[in-house]
Amino acid sequence: MDLEISSPLNILLITDKQNDQEVYQSFFQDRKIPFSIGGVSPIHGAIVFLSSTPFDIVIVDSYTDWITVFELIQDFPGLPWFILTDKGNEEIAVQAFKTGAADCIIKVPENEYLPLLLDSIVHAIQQRDEKILTDQYHQQLEDIVADRTQVLMKSNQLLSDEASQRAQAIDDLKESREIYRRFFQTSRDAVFISSVDDRWIDMNQSALQLFGYQDREQIWNDSILDLYWDPEDREEYLKKITKQGFVKDYPLKFRKKDDTIFDALVSATPYEIGGKLIGYQGFIRDISDDIRAEEDKQSILKQQTVIDDLAIEMGTSLALKDIYQSIRTHVQDLFSMDGLCLYKYDREGQSIQAEFIWMNDKKAGIVDFTPARFDNLKPSLTTQVIQDKTGLNIANLQAYLQENNQESIKGNHPNESPPGKIQGLHFSYATLLAPIVVKEEVIGVLQVINQQPDVYSPDDLHILSRIAKVVAIGLQKAYLYQESLAHVKKLSSLQRIEQAILENLSL
Repeated sequence: MDLEISSPLNILLITDKQNDQEVYQSFFQDRKIPFSIGGVSPIHGAIVFLSSTPFDIVIVDSYTDWITVFELIQDFPGLPWFILTDKGNEEIAVQAFKTGAADCIIKVPENEYLPLLLDSIVHAIQQRDEKILTDQYHQQLEDIVADRTQVLMKSNQLLSDEASQRAQAIDDLKESREIYRRFFQTSRDAVFISSVDDRWIDMNQSALQLFGYQDREQIWNDSILDLYWDPEDREEYLKKITKQGFVKDYPLKFRKKDDTIFDALVSATPYEIGGKLIGYQGFIRDISDDIRAEEDKQSILKQQTVIDDLAIEMGTSLALKDIYQSIRTHVQDLFSMDGLCLYKYDREGQSIQAEFIWMNDKKAGIVDFTPARFDNLKPSLTTQVIQDKTGLNIANLQAYLQENNQESIKGNHPNESPPGKIQGLHFSYATLLAPIVVKEEVIGVLQVINQQPDVYSPDDLHILSRIAKVVAIGLQKAYLYQESLAHVKKLSSLQRIEQAILENLSL
């Protein structure tokens, strides 16, 4: 029987008989079996060979110290051990197989046991080679399984990560939707979604309130174009969105359901589904209050500038004509008026003198300066202001007089109008009157008149009162200056009379 092996068998022969080596060599050579007996040793020296040299098989021939042999088999279990005995001892065979021997063979005369030994060796070597191949296959399979397992683990990890990411994305989407829903419903700005054909898709409660609607059904019945003050503004606004992809704080004027006009800033972007333009979404911010606040601010600045300029002129002029013209010019800068009156109060004479009256004749397009006149201090608007030292804001003079059971008071001359009434104006006009006070003493009254009723506000009366305080000192100085000039003129006249008398006496 030929044994196909790639390298010679390295055999360890454990025996006490020197001729056993020759028997085995001769037998293996005759069978053309590649081999080499790498060591021949008694049992007690075999451990040295086994520990230092790799062997393919171990043959133990006819030993008596079987306990030591069995211990060696257990210490080196990876080798095929072949036990040869001279006698058929069943206990030795059983123990040999239990400890891991490959075979246990009885030696018979004439070396007839050697073919059986060879068959057993061939079988053991085949099992060894098959085991090596099997182990290699197993190792390769384990490597493949390990690689596939690693790939599967990575795939599972990727799937797990993807699932986690999807779950997180779903949670984030839910959270985003919830945040958007809360923003949509609770935003103080008007949030909207409109279609490309100028219809409403959705809006929040602030949008309904902004445009003056009670519920969605009402606003859905109206086109968005109906809410633009100028529908062409929407066309320009949409062109800008198309051009740059969005608008931010775009100024527009809108119309409420009751036709009230208001200013707003719009920020919006295209509203798309699946890449298709459905409409536009964004929010509208009412800036009417901001605009009014800015207008009020500018108005206050203008008022202060005008009053400051008037104060400067009041401090630098003593000519009454210049002072009156300056008062008219500055008051006209702040008020819409058709007439201006400045009354001087003569406390000692208990009379009111209309020092300056200006009337704007809108129809004729001319300005009329009415001559000054005197009136006795009778019940009238001016006397009420003088006595109370408090201004009056009368929305409709005729209604005011009727409510207070007063009649118009005529002056001393039948063609003259009473204080508080300018000739040529109808009697249902609006008027403001403010006392001119110096050191808690009233020296006059400043009055503005508008032919239209209900045009002046409490703020207007406050402004006129400030102007009256500014002009009070200037008028007082001018009045004193005029009185001084009158005294000087009177003294000059007396001196001339005295001189004439003295000249006559000397004659």
